[in-house]
Amino acid sequence: MHRYPNDTLDRLWFTDTTAPTNQTSQAVVVAGLADSPPVSVVQTNFMATTAAGLYYNRSLLGSTPYKYCVALYFAELDPNVNASGQRVFDISINGNAFGKGIDVYADVGLYRVDEVYSSYPLGPFSDYVLIQLTSAAGSVLPPFIAALELFQLFQNPMLPATSSVDGKIRA
Repeated sequence: MHRYPNDTLDRLWFTDTTAPTNQTSQAVVVAGLADSPPVSVVQTNFMATTAAGLYYNRSLLGSTPYKYCVALYFAELDPNVNASGQRVFDISINGNAFGKGIDVYADVGLYRVDEVYSSYPLGPFSDYVLIQLTSAAGSVLPPFIAALELFQLFQNPMLPATSSVDGKIRA
């Protein structure tokens, strides 16, 4: 698990040990992202074993439907990737297109972090979130992912910040 002080936002990052990985001790640049993950998190990629893709199925708590925001992080760690188009993939969430033609090397190069995120709430989803990464036509390498964040959005009615008795001294 990775967390503070490596992540100044004190997020908890857990490693998924069910997928094949590609790791590096090479410094990975995470500059320029709004909420950068810790370098130690993006020094490992989870790789698809075939062009059929990589699937991440996250069971959700309860059956009440909620909306979610998603952030996916990628870092090309394979030093044999040296040109655009070698690893290109598409992303879908619960069967809906989320990202098309993702080419991390073309976007940011080797050993740098790229981010794909939802700029609007997705869903509502109730039982699970299924994130699929599938190779695009012509890609010679399978898809991968370094990290993902899934934020559940709650309805929170705004309450008055203070009341008429706040700050009064009681005898």
